[in-house]
Amino acid sequence: IPDERNMAEMIDRVKTLSVAYYLTDNPLYASKASDLLRVWFLDDDTRMNPNLQYAQMQPGRNYGRYSGIIDTHDFPAVLDAITLIRDSSAWTEKDQKGIELWFDKYLEWLLKSDFGKSESEQLNNHGTWYDVQVASIALFLNKTEITRDILKNNIDKLIAAKIRPDGSQRFELDRPTSLSYHMFNLAGFFNLAKIGDSIGIDLWNYKTPEGSGLQKA
Repeated sequence: IPDERNMAEMIDRVKTLSVAYYLTDNPLYASKASDLLRVWFLDDDTRMNPNLQYAQMQPGRNYGRYSGIIDTHDFPAVLDAITLIRDSSAWTEKDQKGIELWFDKYLEWLLKSDFGKSESEQLNNHGTWYDVQVASIALFLNKTEITRDILKNNIDKLIAAKIRPDGSQRFELDRPTSLSYHMFNLAGFFNLAKIGDSIGIDLWNYKTPEGSGLQKA
């Protein structure tokens, strides 16, 4: 089933095309990015359903796993790309309303489904990137109260539970390739910190009473 690979290629191409449009004002780049976004998110015959109920399914064992939510950790890049092409004639108001509806449904699934709730409770990189998705989608939809709740009210879960005072990340240490998992989880934290910049919350310099923080990590 090639969906995961196709999704990664779609995201990578939309990112490249949107930046190319932003830098050159060439409408051909925005037009192709819009085509790819419509195929993946909007067209009835081809669009992805706004959930990950069947992600990482294992035939004969299950019909999906909550850990599959990590597979869309790059969705925030799609939102950035949409912002870059939004002033193009290739991306219409109908497209914008359609994509906002899609991500609104997906956000509701992330917040209310059993899979979403389970992934939100993970204290390793899965939980971090879940928070990145929810915080960025909520910001895109102007639901900033959700973004603020994640970054401010859950700060102890975000940092104290995941980063030790010496900067090591306790839930990434036991992985066979722990350095890459440390970096992957830290990249998620950096994304959260950049989101925080948009709403006046400074995660870059935050320290717990014990001294844990992003700079130590």
